[in-house]
Amino acid sequence: MIHRAFTIICAACFALALGCGTEEKPPAPEPNGDLYPLTVGDFWLYEETDTQSATVQNRYEVVDKIDKDFAYDAEDELSVFVVKATLPSGGGDTDTSGGWREEYIYDDGNRAVRKRQDVYDDLGALTKTRDYEPGFLRFDRSKITVGENWDEEYTRYTDKVDGSSVTQDTASYLYEVLEPETMTVPAGTFDCTVLQRTSTSGSSVEIKIYYFAPGVGKVKEITEGTKEEVLTEYKVASTTDGGV
Repeated sequence: MIHRAFTIICAACFALALGCGTEEKPPAPEPNGDLYPLTVGDFWLYEETDTQSATVQNRYEVVDKIDKDFAYDAEDELSVFVVKATLPSGGGDTDTSGGWREEYIYDDGNRAVRKRQDVYDDLGALTKTRDYEPGFLRFDRSKITVGENWDEEYTRYTDKVDGSSVTQDTASYLYEVLEPETMTVPAGTFDCTVLQRTSTSGSSVEIKIYYFAPGVGKVKEITEGTKEEVLTEYKVASTTDGGV
């Protein structure tokens, strides 16, 4: 009897020691979490590889939520998230070297759209602003049924902040919800909703495919024939209501 009691006590102590010595793993994303979460403090780090095999790191962070007036919008003020995008290439802007962008995202609970984008150089000087009316779609939570498709259009007003006149152009896209896929990227393996976006304006056709995971957001983006972006690290505070 004494031997049996001693064995039980030793086993309990061993299990307790194992528990104390085990590093706690971060919680897995909620399977029913938001496909496009937005909460101040959230960030996503991506590795982007282009057709020339050049690899860069792109970081997006939700840095604030503010009330802001937009010049080309009829509303007096909108409550928007401020997303800072740090991209080594300056975000594809030929008049910047390094630097970052600040994007203003309006989210009404279903549609999240980019209303404005400010481009800064590596010294922190504002070089360009872009306003989008009614907004450049980032995600629509009400349209995630496989086979669903719809058109989007916006007018973009660009100001190079150098005293020249503001220019404007119109862009249109066709969106389609593709079959869901399980996607493995450096940040993990995720069951994804898949969207395809095809440009329907201009002389060239660009096709992008986006993979969104519940409670995480975008985990992969493919620009056909050009580049691929995969999620390597992220922190999402809210996985249920997107912080709206």
